[in-house]
Amino acid sequence: MKWLCGQSLHAMSGYFAFLLSLLILPLGKCVKRRRLLWSDYARIAAAYYLTMITDEVVSPATDYPTMCVIFFIVICWLDCLEDLQQHRAPYCLLCVMGVYAITLKLTAGLILILLIKPAVMLIREKKVKEIIIYLLSGLVVAVPWMIRTFLISGYLFYPLAALDLFDVEWKMSAENISVDVAQIKTWGRGLYNSSLVNLPVKEWFPNWFLTTLSRTEQFLILADVMSIFLILGGFLVLLWKRAWSHLDELLVMAAVGVSYLYWQLSAPLLRYGYAYVLLLCMLTAGWILLRLHFDRILLGCILIIGCYKAYMQVDYIWSIKAYPYYIFQQEYGSYEVEERLLGDQIVYVPATGDQTGYAYFPSIPVLTYDFEMRGDSFQDGFRRID
Repeated sequence: MKWLCGQSLHAMSGYFAFLLSLLILPLGKCVKRRRLLWSDYARIAAAYYLTMITDEVVSPATDYPTMCVIFFIVICWLDCLEDLQQHRAPYCLLCVMGVYAITLKLTAGLILILLIKPAVMLIREKKVKEIIIYLLSGLVVAVPWMIRTFLISGYLFYPLAALDLFDVEWKMSAENISVDVAQIKTWGRGLYNSSLVNLPVKEWFPNWFLTTLSRTEQFLILADVMSIFLILGGFLVLLWKRAWSHLDELLVMAAVGVSYLYWQLSAPLLRYGYAYVLLLCMLTAGWILLRLHFDRILLGCILIIGCYKAYMQVDYIWSIKAYPYYIFQQEYGSYEVEERLLGDQIVYVPATGDQTGYAYFPSIPVLTYDFEMRGDSFQDGFRRID
């Protein structure tokens, strides 16, 4: 939308962070009530996350809005539980928001484990009409994204090549997709070599833990591993005591825990899964401390840490006060490019590296390509050269 005000507008990640910051504001009520609620622990995790991404949140990256949406869903879900919300609508709508999270990043889909609660409520009450309405709502959110993904890659759920439903000539090869997936996984594991994608967890995990994480991040991961065992223990105790009143809490922990495990065992780059890392340990800590009535002591510690974080944020903002980006965001980078012909059309490729920036269009990140135009116009799309 550069035509609107003379420069590109790419502030969506910042907008998501802003929405999440508004949801964190009720955390101030814990000072007045002198105790923490379980949802406050999720808010604390979200506040910590926002302080971590202040100087790096950029719009082209899908990781930041995805993490913000995950935080948003979990916090609102816990608010509903604490308000003793018995109506199914809020839970159903949050699950529709979970579908939206999938359109941002496919791996966010495990948060839809929460769907069990509203599904049971709807089926038990035989609300067939509402079931259809909410299913259609999810489709309205997902179908445009699925169509777009299909037109780009030939698959409905890229990079899920196993679900191969269409035979179209522009479809990406399964081999290329597998290489892409392998690169994402090995990059996240700190291996930087796609040929090592099948390395056992016991071999890549120690190196990843010791070389790619800071001390704070190592502490968080250890806390998450402990949390997984505590969740499993809590589930067994629940079954033994038949304490079905705690099923709602366990469902939230299961959704967050399974999401964390998938992230940890696939592509554990912190940027890809910071929400799962923080939510898992904080919600587990909250679940325990609230029952031990230690939350007042913790509240004092949180206030001290919060003051420190607030000081750091103000100090950072002051350090960049001379930058003009409070009104208009920073433009994309500019890079040297070369013109190449694709059919009779000009495309731009980087002279060095793999970036072309925003100004040159259409562009590709490599000097050579193995595809061709399907017609005389870019509107006809492209196909592989076999």
